[in-house]
Amino acid sequence: MSTSSESPAATDNGTARPRRKRVRLTHDQRAAQLLEIAGTLFTSHGYENVSIEDIARAAGVTRPVIYQHYGSKDGIYLACVEQVSAEFMDQLTVAREEAGGDLVAFIELGTSVLFDLLVEHPGAWALLFGATLTEGGPLAEKMSELRFGAVDRMGELAAEFVPGADRDALDAFANAVSGIADSFGRWWLRRPDLPREAVEHYFRVFVKGAMSSAAHAMADRPA
Repeated sequence: MSTSSESPAATDNGTARPRRKRVRLTHDQRAAQLLEIAGTLFTSHGYENVSIEDIARAAGVTRPVIYQHYGSKDGIYLACVEQVSAEFMDQLTVAREEAGGDLVAFIELGTSVLFDLLVEHPGAWALLFGATLTEGGPLAEKMSELRFGAVDRMGELAAEFVPGADRDALDAFANAVSGIADSFGRWWLRRPDLPREAVEHYFRVFVKGAMSSAAHAMADRPA
């Protein structure tokens, strides 16, 4: 017959001691735990190769617990991406403040933020920039909205350094930078022999080139 979590257990000298009681997590603690575990699984194996059962098993809970917190596999996946996106944009906002109104400094600092994410949390980078879904549907639409929202925010940050700039040109710049980030990240993951300093240098060159092109577009655009 099995004992309860509070039944005594024998020590090495034969005396009895209480078993450690299992700690019950609060609702928010459980939600955070599930999100962390799901994020690890999704980034390691991909969306298609992770099931609710996998997440539940890794967390030591039943599937209904996950449904209670996130509704579905799509729901917890989207929550993972939203969390990564929010943290990344918070760091870019800090970079903007540290740049002190200097666009070149912002590009330098923003590049460091991007590559910190890629180096320290490649799975999180994949969720935000490189993850793709093989099928369409509501989740794919939500993912697209989230990524375009992040790109729009990048355009808003860039606009603060160029008062009165044409917003269409800045949006084009932000989308170009997003595409460059995706391509550079994939390229570097295939070429881990390249030093980070070199890859960051190439990235900055292209970003500054995109910004220069945006400036010319704003100057040459017909009224």
